[in-house]
Amino acid sequence: MAPTTPSTVRKNKYSRQTLHNSVGRSKVPFHVHYAQLESTAFFEVHGKPTSRAESRETSVVDDREPTLSPVPDIKAEDGETTVNESPTVQSPTKPAYNLEGFVYEPAAFEVVVNWLYNQPPNKPAMRNDCKTLLRAYVLALQYRITGLQDELVDCIRQYHRDFNVTFEDLTWLINRISEEPTAHIIPMMQYLIDQIAFEISTQGFTEFSRNNIMFETFLAEGVHPIRIVLFRALADVARANPHRDPAQGPNRWRVDDWVAAPTPIQNPIDIIDIDEE
Repeated sequence: MAPTTPSTVRKNKYSRQTLHNSVGRSKVPFHVHYAQLESTAFFEVHGKPTSRAESRETSVVDDREPTLSPVPDIKAEDGETTVNESPTVQSPTKPAYNLEGFVYEPAAFEVVVNWLYNQPPNKPAMRNDCKTLLRAYVLALQYRITGLQDELVDCIRQYHRDFNVTFEDLTWLINRISEEPTAHIIPMMQYLIDQIAFEISTQGFTEFSRNNIMFETFLAEGVHPIRIVLFRALADVARANPHRDPAQGPNRWRVDDWVAAPTPIQNPIDIIDIDEE
């Protein structure tokens, strides 16, 4: 009797071989099933792996209907995202995708892949973990993985139950996405603003500024439209009775929670091409 081959097995979502993704400057390999990637916007962003004609070395501007999970467009660096032009993309030695750039950190990409296989992210234990989860959040925005976006907001909230918010996290997110009104509806950005406003109100301006040395510079220099959102959040905290810590209680920064809220017209959001820490 002839041995069973893939062509004779009943096809299911795992019947296709995995795609080899090389991630980061260290080129860490990730082998992910086609079906898992297809459940996201991965192929819309990076192109299908079947032929050179379908490969794209730059990000794709999304022309689908806008959703309440804002869809940023990561501007590619030289060599940031390439697709293997060979039609045999399942080669065990040659990657189908080479993902390099400021958010394609292996640890952050692993958070995304784990989610695709039903493994949620863990609460950050230290500051570097927060940076990894923020990078993963940008990828979740890019690939439209709304459930992961919600989970990552909640992980950051859990971290802030034990540690103070860092203003740099907000500026990091602004620098990678945008400060324009279309970005203000991104739940992670709104949560960080609300948490910052709460901690300013409880610690006082002087203490918060002492712990976040770039805060006063951000307020005093440059054009920052998001300052309006921050002052609005401060006013909301001042009026609230009692004051409620955004890190405590239910997660009010879920993607679905913003569907009914009045928001600006949602266009694709550019993620700015920088790579500073």
